[in-house]
Amino acid sequence: MESKMNPEEIGGITIDLEGLRDRIHPVTDVTPGTWDQLEATWGGFYAVKTSGEVLHNDGMEDMTPPMLIRFDVLGGPMVVYEDVAGYVISGDRMTLALSTETGAWLTYDRMFETLEELPTPMHMLEIDTTAEWAQILDEAWRLQRDFFWNPKLNGIDWDAMRSKYAERLDLIGSRDELDDLIGRMMSELECSHAYIWQEGPPVRSAEYVPFAMLGADLAPHSEGYEITRILPGRSWDEDGRSPLASSWLGIKEGDVILEIDGRPVDPNSNPWSMLDGIAGDTVRLVVMPKDKAEEILVVNAPVVHDESRLRYNAWVDGNREAVDAASDGRFGYLHLTDMDTEGLSQFGHQFPGQGDKEGLVIDIRNNGGGFVSQLILDQLNQKVTGYDQPRHGSTMTYPQHAFPGHMVVLMDQHSGSDGDIFPYMFREMGLGPLIGMRTWGGVVGIRSDKGAVDGGMTTQPEYATWTLKDGWGIENYGVDPDIEVDNTPHDHLEGRDRQLERAIEELERRTREMPVETPSPPAYPE
Repeated sequence: MESKMNPEEIGGITIDLEGLRDRIHPVTDVTPGTWDQLEATWGGFYAVKTSGEVLHNDGMEDMTPPMLIRFDVLGGPMVVYEDVAGYVISGDRMTLALSTETGAWLTYDRMFETLEELPTPMHMLEIDTTAEWAQILDEAWRLQRDFFWNPKLNGIDWDAMRSKYAERLDLIGSRDELDDLIGRMMSELECSHAYIWQEGPPVRSAEYVPFAMLGADLAPHSEGYEITRILPGRSWDEDGRSPLASSWLGIKEGDVILEIDGRPVDPNSNPWSMLDGIAGDTVRLVVMPKDKAEEILVVNAPVVHDESRLRYNAWVDGNREAVDAASDGRFGYLHLTDMDTEGLSQFGHQFPGQGDKEGLVIDIRNNGGGFVSQLILDQLNQKVTGYDQPRHGSTMTYPQHAFPGHMVVLMDQHSGSDGDIFPYMFREMGLGPLIGMRTWGGVVGIRSDKGAVDGGMTTQPEYATWTLKDGWGIENYGVDPDIEVDNTPHDHLEGRDRQLERAIEELERRTREMPVETPSPPAYPE
């Protein structure tokens, strides 16, 4: 195969395409993990191998440190060094300079297979912050110019924006103020997912103080503080266990806490202040049981330092119980916090058990978005085309987890990004109506891979979503519900969820007008 290009004119590497498929060499002895930073060398390649990322890192407690591997075509893989942060390779592909997780630097000679430690330079690096900040702003401007999803930059005179904000560089005095200046410049494009952050902690930050929590609601009592509610736990989930729900403690709702960590509890004080600064895993409680005031309990109760998961689980369980009670068990409920690994895991846990329901509420309120909506919609869009009938046991639908009943989606103004796309496509697929409030309206995706000279980062809204029906219409608008229902602050104070109530009403109407019937199997052949 003749090339029409002169290699001397190219001035770089040329690839001989003729017979390329016959020169492919299989890479064997590659163990599971993430192989990154590949660099070709004579007779093989280098790569950094880590344990890899899996959903929630389940089963990955024993994470192996990053290893620099040399893979030879003839000899196979060989570990050059462990705990590697990064490396660079020389032009002749014979020498490496690598840095470790501890900050040390080494050189590796491929010919002699030797490692030598490099002395750490101790001199100070002088930085002209004025020039550096100007460079960072200019790069942020250029990246939007080159990668923003709309080549017309939404009609903005981007050259004028460069001049407008560069003129204000003399007015800033910190990296935080530079972030604010660049953020204002990017906001001129009026697009979602345009972020900026800097390397390391912010200039204005507060020191974290450990704060223990009991996973319970407390109310003043004449003797101390009464436990009015113990958040339910999930004993099988290490991150979902509720401290006072442990049966071995013997603590119940209605019991009164008399002492915390050796200090009497004053009903006129704030009991949570007594848990401030407790960094351990337990706290000593003296508790007066509700039914046996004379039998004082002294326990070392476990604590958590973040109750958000417990309170979220309690909210989801409460919604599921409300749907179950209102429908006499005919309707199911699930909630997805995002369209990322957490949401996909939640869907995998909650959806398979809904197959015998006539209706299903899919709640995506406060959904933070992500990238897995297609996976979830693919599952929801499956239709029952048959059944698997064992000789002994239950009949199963085919596909196995196809949902045969009616579905509705609950959404609100805090559902965004892939949380915008999901309800839009759910409706377009004809899966059911949308109930709640118009969604956030931000559907232009990003990647965070173009850092500034000081390690900071800006994102470029690059991957825009358009639809056959509405074009670019979701961005900066959102998705309208079919049935608009708002939960007011007054509803929240009363503990009422009008949106969930309306979802149940809609499922009741649909199942009444279009009953869900499970066919009987045909007669067995003689």
